Amino acid sequence: MNHCAVATFVFAALFIRAFADTIDGVSSDGLVLSKDKTTLLRASNVNGDVTIPDGVTSIDSHAFLGWTRVTSVTIPDSVTNIGDSAFSHCTGLVSVMIPGSVTSIGKEAFADCFRLTSITIPDSVTSIGMGAFKRCPRLVSISIGTGMTTIERRAFAGSGLTSINIPNSVTNIGDSAFYGCSYLTSINIPNSVRSIGYEAFSGCTHLSEIKLPNSVRDIGHGAFSRCTGLTAIDISDSMMKIEDRAFENCTGLTTVNIPDSVTSIGGAAFYGCTGLTSVNIPDGVTFIGDGAFYGCTGLTGIKIPDNVDRIGRSAFYGCTGLTTINIPDRVTYIGDRAFYGCTGLTAIDIPDSVTFIGALVFTQSGLKRIILPDALVKTLSSMKDSLYIDIWPFPDGCEVVPRSSLQDKAIKN
Repeated sequence: MNHCAVATFVFAALFIRAFADTIDGVSSDGLVLSKDKTTLLRASNVNGDVTIPDGVTSIDSHAFLGWTRVTSVTIPDSVTNIGDSAFSHCTGLVSVMIPGSVTSIGKEAFADCFRLTSITIPDSVTSIGMGAFKRCPRLVSISIGTGMTTIERRAFAGSGLTSINIPNSVTNIGDSAFYGCSYLTSINIPNSVRSIGYEAFSGCTHLSEIKLPNSVRDIGHGAFSRCTGLTAIDISDSMMKIEDRAFENCTGLTTVNIPDSVTSIGGAAFYGCTGLTSVNIPDGVTFIGDGAFYGCTGLTGIKIPDNVDRIGRSAFYGCTGLTTINIPDRVTYIGDRAFYGCTGLTAIDIPDSVTFIGALVFTQSGLKRIILPDALVKTLSSMKDSLYIDIWPFPDGCEVVPRSSLQDKAIKN
């Protein structure tokens, strides 16, 4: 046996011995404890009601993982830590009482506890790990203690929560924290919250109304996407940007009042909001992102503020109800397919500031007449006679009129 093999064998033997020394044996109730009886290492043969012995301070990671016959757990007030996945996949677990001594709950600690109906997180808990209560479909009630400052990523994703009151100690709601909570009808976001993460409430289909307090400065991409029951949203006066996909496919949303603090509307921000009939875009907005109002078929008119200098690709694609729209004098760029399929739009005036119009901008729209800067008329006319005819931006029969002489013969497609 060479030296490496000997070293490996010795290390393995020492490791096994060290591990064995931590085990005191199986207690009468089927729980394996550390030698000093302060850590519950794992469950050995448990079902029904389980009581963790007094003196245990920590429930180790995966301690009860997959013990499907456990129905309730009594945790003593000596416990301060519940480890990662400690009760994950305990599909028969109905109730558990977390004592006021616990300060941390690990990642996925109670994930996939399909029968768990309620939980109280005491004020002593300062952190819960990612996905701590995810996919608990019968978890309809939860009380969050005032020790919490962050609701971690996917903490309650896919749970059965119907309402939730977030304490004013919380400053951050993590990514996908309540993702897919389709039974959630109301939520209270306190003035302490500063940021709401990526897809935090995405797919909360029964959430009908939400108020973002002025403390909220940032909401992540898709924060309220697919909230199809959402009819009203009160946006914080502190927000500077409506992020990409923020309200994507919120088909029940009818009106939106964007506060003066907002300077840009992100890509697909209101994509597929078919119920949206009016939107107020404040004067401070300078940018409307790609697909921002894509498929908003209920919009009949929209006023683009004077400070906007760029209209993104497909920004108003398929807005079939749109009959009027103004393009302000500061706009220099109109992206590809920006007004594609706007069948209700019959006339538009493009200001001299516009130096670029993308491909298929007004294709399959109802446009009959458009006024363009002379430079663009010349550019587009040469393009029409070239190999780029397939990306000609105007529908058949649309009259393209140079601004310098509206009396001149129009260029007809």
